[in-house]
Amino acid sequence: MKELVMEVTNTLPDTATFDDIIEAIYIRLKIENGIIDSRTK
Repeated sequence: MKELVMEVTNTLPDTATFDDIIEAIYIRLKIENGIIDSRTK
């Protein structure tokens, strides 16, 4: 999880707000979970 947060925050601009960071992490987790789900079906 720590690596994921670091990856996401490194891709955001320096002006990103805390809400931007949380949203980006949420979206990334949703995408990764979707990929995992598609592989198991």
